[in-house]
Formats: sequence, structure tokens, C-alpha cells
Amino acid sequence: MSCLTYFISILVSLISVHSAELSSFHSWQSDGPKGLEHGVSWTHSNNFYVTHGYSFIPFQGTQSLKTWSLDFNSMEWTELPLLGDIPTGNGRGAKRGDRNQVLMLSKEHAFFGSREITQLSLLTIENNFAKWKKLSILATTEEEANIATTFLLRDSQLSSLVYSKKDDSFYTLCNKDNCDVFEIKIFGDQAKVNLIKAKGETPSARIGFAYGYSQQLNTFVMVSGQKTSPGSSTPFSEKIWTLNLNTMVWESQLLPFSGRRNPCFVFDEGQQELVVWGGTSNGSTSFNHVEIYNLKTQSFKTISENTNKSRSSCFGAYDESNKRILFGFGNGLDQSGLIIHQDLWTIKNQ
Repeated sequence: MSCLTYFISILVSLISVHSAELSSFHSWQSDGPKGLEHGVSWTHSNNFYVTHGYSFIPFQGTQSLKTWSLDFNSMEWTELPLLGDIPTGNGRGAKRGDRNQVLMLSKEHAFFGSREITQLSLLTIENNFAKWKKLSILATTEEEANIATTFLLRDSQLSSLVYSKKDDSFYTLCNKDNCDVFEIKIFGDQAKVNLIKAKGETPSARIGFAYGYSQQLNTFVMVSGQKTSPGSSTPFSEKIWTLNLNTMVWESQLLPFSGRRNPCFVFDEGQQELVVWGGTSNGSTSFNHVEIYNLKTQSFKTISENTNKSRSSCFGAYDESNKRILFGFGNGLDQSGLIIHQDLWTIKNQ
């Protein structure tokens, strides 16, 4: 076999191993959530859960406070009864390891409604009830109080939240004002917030970016987003950023696709890939491709799809038990106007 023939055979093998396609998982009409944007979702014990987000009833942008579960066996949705102090604002959320528990950052009105602050809320699913409780922030020194104040006054909308099993901590990075790194540890009904200094070139402030966290590599990854710093030369970031939480060093490389905001995104822990679907760069049309970044090989691949699958403001979760990602919801546009998606999709590797 010649060297050229051998090289071609290896290339064909790699393409066949890494080829993938977007595949429909489930859709519904009236027996589940009535369309959502920017929801918080996770999986646990053969169920897909979703809470909060914005609905389209009676109009787009209406806050939803409901919590739903989709049973993978029956493929039926159930609206869960709510208990406790339910957060009234929307924000980012992350599952707490192997527990059926989610921490959520939300915006709440304070100081007699004159200011908005970040509220920490913990949701526990138990006996098919969704139990909420608000967490107070623990601060015993002046320095800790200053950090807590900075954290409370930061805007959590369209920012990030991930969970690290390594140290049982949550991390939130980057928002519309800066790319500071906050660590959150939970102690009962309280939380301790630490401000962590990162090294290297710091990303600019942004919103609506795709992100994920690798438990295996202890690394945060962030793609694109809409820049919010005054004087930005371009409205959307054209880079992918990584932050190793061991070294706390930011690194970046250029994207091979267009910058955007508000795509679907899920980190596939099994494949070590951040999967990014859709998003928009103009607020009126959505991208229709799925872009996949492998954190280990630092390489990209694209799944091209037709326009009726394009969408923005969608969301999803990694299903660890079944080693798959699930994402959907969101909205799109066609000639007839706004499309409200009530579906879930997955990636099938060929």
C-alpha cells in the first residue's frame, strides 16, 4: 500500500468515526411545556427536567415559573407541584452532581424595587415535588462582604453557571459587565462566594454565549456571545475561550464560524464536546448548523441542516445515564412569522 493510499484510508476512517447527524428525539403539542426560551434543564433518573424560562403566552417574554419532567419510559410530560420560595426572575442554572438538585441564579427586585440583585435559589426534586429555597450569602469578614456585594449586584441574565464535582462548587463566569470568575459553595441554607483571579488575556464582557464545563479536564469552555463592552469593534465575539480551573489561565483561538448570541448549547461529557446549535447575529434570523468543538483535540466539526431546524434562545442538557445530549425549545422565523418549537433533538454519531 502506498503512503498516499494509506493516508486516504486513515482520513476516510476518521471521517466515518466522527460523522454525526441531528436526530429528532421527541415533540409534543398540548401535553407539555407550551414553548420556552432560555429555560433551565437537566436530566436525572431517566427523566428530563425543565424549569423557568420565558414563555410565549400571552406574549413572548412572559416569565414562566413552572417545573416539568419528561419520563423517558412513557415519553409523557408531568407538571410538578411547587413548594417553597419560588424565584420570580429568570437566570442560569446547573445541576448539583448526582443529586436531583439545581442551583439557579435569578434577578430579583430589592431595595423597594429600585435595584435588581442576583438571588441564589436551590431546587430539589423529591417525591415528584419541586421544592425551592432561597440561599443567603455567608460573609464573616469585610473582604467577604465586599465580594458578596459585588456578586449580588452583578447581572446574571444570559451569563453562565456550571458545577464541578471535583470540589462540590459552582462557578459563574462572564456577564454584561466583565468576565470575573466567582466560585459558589453551598452550606445548608447558606452559600459562600469567592472571587477568583484568573491569568492570561481576559475575555471581554458579553451575554448570550454558549458555554460548558468538562468534569474530566476541569475546564470551562465558552463560545462567542454578544459583546457589551463600550467601543467593541465587532458586535459578536469570533473566538472560543477556555479556562482551566487548575491553572486558572485563559486561552483562546479563532472560531471557524460566525459569531452569534443565544444558541442552544450542551457540553457532552462523554465525547468531551461543546455542541452549539443555531443562535442569531441579527435578532431576526437564526443559524441552521450545529457546530461541535472537541475540547481534547481542540478541533471543530459542523453538521449542516436545512433551514426548518434553525432556532435561537433554545437550551438543553447532557443525559449522563444514556450518554447523549438533548436540546430543543426556543424560537425561529419563517415566511409566516414566529415559530415556537416544542421539541427535543439529539446527536447521533455514525
